[in-house]
Amino acid sequence: MKQSEQRILTTHVGSLPRARELSDLLIADEARQPIDHARLEVLAAEGVQSVVARQVGAGLDVINDGEQPRVGFQTYVSRRLEGFGGSSIREPFKDFADYPDFADIWVKRGMVMSKVFDAPTAQQEVVYKDLAPATRECDLFDAALAQQSGKYVEPFMTAASPGIVAPRSVTPGMTAMRPMSGRSPASSARNTNSSSAAAMCCNSTARTWRWSGTACSRTAA
Repeated sequence: MKQSEQRILTTHVGSLPRARELSDLLIADEARQPIDHARLEVLAAEGVQSVVARQVGAGLDVINDGEQPRVGFQTYVSRRLEGFGGSSIREPFKDFADYPDFADIWVKRGMVMSKVFDAPTAQQEVVYKDLAPATRECDLFDAALAQQSGKYVEPFMTAASPGIVAPRSVTPGMTAMRPMSGRSPASSARNTNSSSAAAMCCNSTARTWRWSGTACSRTAA
């Protein structure tokens, strides 16, 4: 990770707005409705290219893919790991409880949302089985970065931590998490620090990304 030695490097929280069509397809896919997967792939690629270019255009130094291929910044986890199912029950936002008129305004906006309040829960051991979605996301990001070579300081890849996943998706007593088989003990130890498949992608020795425990950064060539 680069340090702000000569000036303060600028970045952002990670998730950036998606195009309506892309968001709708991701939400429908999360709900296991039939969708046009080819169209989803096209829109995800376009979304990554767009947000990368816009970050560069805004003058940001440390940029990412805006999480464009993911349905949400933490609920995507249950789509990439096995062991999740059913629905959780999340308590309403405190703002809604304290200010019912605000909750009413929110409802009347008619937003189509991902499973923020009813995300699947961990019903059995959570296991990494398939890195394909994470690999595709990394590939889309690499392709977009190639078009902006030399115009940014450093890229990063976000990953949902257990702390943000547990309150929404973990059933009491279900805390076990096992990495993919065939990895070294050191790699496995790093992998269990994150509930995101992005960490697995970063730690793959065949890729140019590395998981630090808090962020994913591209290693030096």
